[in-house]
Amino acid sequence: MNAARRRAALVASGTVLLAALAPPLPAAELDPAAGKILAPEAFKWRDPTDQAATNQTILLGDPNKEGSLYININKFKAGRLGNAHYHPNDRFITVIAGAAWRGTGPVVDPNHATRVPKGTFMIDHAEKVHWDGTKEETGAYLITGIGPATNIDPQGQRPLCGRRPVGRDHQATQPDRVEGE
Repeated sequence: MNAARRRAALVASGTVLLAALAPPLPAAELDPAAGKILAPEAFKWRDPTDQAATNQTILLGDPNKEGSLYININKFKAGRLGNAHYHPNDRFITVIAGAAWRGTGPVVDPNHATRVPKGTFMIDHAEKVHWDGTKEETGAYLITGIGPATNIDPQGQRPLCGRRPVGRDHQATQPDRVEGE
């Protein structure tokens, strides 16, 4: 090895050694004016005990306010299918955990639901009747839209204040109070 290559190898080895032995630099503080980070442990869930069949955290905006951009996460326990409904505005949804089961039209029929696995993107088009929920596994959706995020009953043309979940035997149980899902 010639002298120039030996020197380069020695410098490179020394640099790697110094980098390995150097104390770690403290993490830089983020400028809150430049961006915001909200860790999962800081999410404010409607039911902090996470015992409800449906739970929700609002990450941004107000889903009840006309014209407000909102982003929320809705979590569903297993065996929970909701009533047929529609929304006044488009909603953009990504399944972030488990799987969703979805159908269209005014009749909730679990035997004709389509499985929508984690990672899938969906759009609920404005004023189009659909229903969704979970079967054997839990699920969570990241939902973005423009308020209001009202669920409207296609039969009575009135806002629903939650849905009547359907259990594993597909019999209606008590409604969950989840607006904007």
